[in-house]
Amino acid sequence: MGVFRLIAAIFLIVWIVNIATDQGEAKGLPFDWPVALAILCVLLVADLWWIVAKWRAGAKEINEMRAKREQRKVRIEQHGVTAEATIENIDMGGMTITSGVKRELEVVLTLNVIPKTDSPFTVKTETMISELHVPQYQPGKKVQIKYDPVDRNNTKIIKTIVD
Repeated sequence: MGVFRLIAAIFLIVWIVNIATDQGEAKGLPFDWPVALAILCVLLVADLWWIVAKWRAGAKEINEMRAKREQRKVRIEQHGVTAEATIENIDMGGMTITSGVKRELEVVLTLNVIPKTDSPFTVKTETMISELHVPQYQPGKKVQIKYDPVDRNNTKIIKTIVD
């Protein structure tokens, strides 16, 4: 929809320039330059309205995602159960944050969780770790986690456990 309006706007601008260079004579065109200018303005306003609407919808979605993530954090802090887990697999996530010489990597860990009072389960969790700490998060290593007993996918790594 936006591309069509952009092409129409370019066409109308070229048309207005051609009409203006011919001292305002339309030379067989169906309408004069003021009409073309009005159409161009309507198209540009419609595009701006569309862009703002999309931007507002995106901002709303981002705010909802942040609120949901914050609720999950609060829930795990209030109701989380501590357990030991063994790392089964580590994969790179899609994000890297560099701050000066410090580099944080997003990793996706597959954990085999062994709760004290519940049955074992496997979960995938995403977390940011320092590039220097990657050797501590290799398959076979143990970590202490907190998990939400209602939503077992809601986990938080507390610390690594040295064997």
